[in-house]
Amino acid sequence: MENEPFIMKTVERAREWVDAYALSTKSDKEESASILAMLCGFGSWEVMVFAIESMPPTACDEAMPEDVVVQRKEGYMHVFVCLLNVRPAIAMFFIKRLCPSADFPFISFEMKEALAEEEKFEAEMDKHLELENIPDPNRLFTSARLSGQVNIEGWCTGLELLGWDIDVDTIDPDADIGEQSFVVYDEDVGSVPVYLSGVTRVPETDIDPAANLFMKACLGDFMMEYGLDDATRNFLLLWQNPQHKRIGERDYCCIGVRYSLDEETWKDVLVNRYCDSPARLFEINDSIDELDEIEFCAEASDLEDEACSIGNLLAVLLAGFPATDLSDEDGWLIERREDDESGWGLLRALDPAEAATSE
Repeated sequence: MENEPFIMKTVERAREWVDAYALSTKSDKEESASILAMLCGFGSWEVMVFAIESMPPTACDEAMPEDVVVQRKEGYMHVFVCLLNVRPAIAMFFIKRLCPSADFPFISFEMKEALAEEEKFEAEMDKHLELENIPDPNRLFTSARLSGQVNIEGWCTGLELLGWDIDVDTIDPDADIGEQSFVVYDEDVGSVPVYLSGVTRVPETDIDPAANLFMKACLGDFMMEYGLDDATRNFLLLWQNPQHKRIGERDYCCIGVRYSLDEETWKDVLVNRYCDSPARLFEINDSIDELDEIEFCAEASDLEDEACSIGNLLAVLLAGFPATDLSDEDGWLIERREDDESGWGLLRALDPAEAATSE
């Protein structure tokens, strides 16, 4: 990844970085100087020093737009991970503590701090099951579920009907497992990457190998792409189908899970016609801790999907049928496959004519 060369304010500041990096990593100062030159976009320390002494300094991150800062940090990640073979979590720690383009003092650290951050990252990743650890009788079934189809057009249409601002330039219909399908922009919570899954997980269920693998793959991709981006703190993983459950006297629709980088937590997300932005979706879902408690929550009405209208609409769109507004699910047969233990039902739309001929 190529960025414009970053020219530090003074040679003395460059030497401060070299001293801090060499002391922290127990590296030779000459090697550390070469690494700094690579990070700043120069072929050698000597060339970088010449640029510092003969050209005006580049503006630091604090004075630059967020997209420029993110692009710079992605460049640093490329140097550390791809050129220097530094493990990603360690590289992210280095950049946080010794970012060449930041306007803060370069202070050395103990490598045990970096290793502790890496262990924390790996622990989060390891919360989810590896395919190799799935018992043999279930492995084939899990593999088959992983190959399930996704409907990116259906999801984009549904979210746009709700009022979400999808960045059309980010839409990737060929996204693989663990790759974002598109990004939604929200002025309150920033950019929200959206991942699509070919499986559907029952809400508040941890024992689902295929879903756990999707979650782990998406988290890994998110951390690599956005772990250093202060403007991107959440992502959504949407399941293959919406799910419905009637709790008390109200209907609810679950569409997937949200990961919060600040809280380092996953949470099932409910949706209704009032979720006109990711910020609103997060706000109403943050009003409850557990879905099982929703019946006794004062905010239960804020989460209700009245008559399962949004769940049914999404089912129609994800089945590949056309819809033009939030009430355009009439005329389609909605099939509900209920999980006996949880009471959540998977929603699928069928063409009434086709359903009749298949009976």
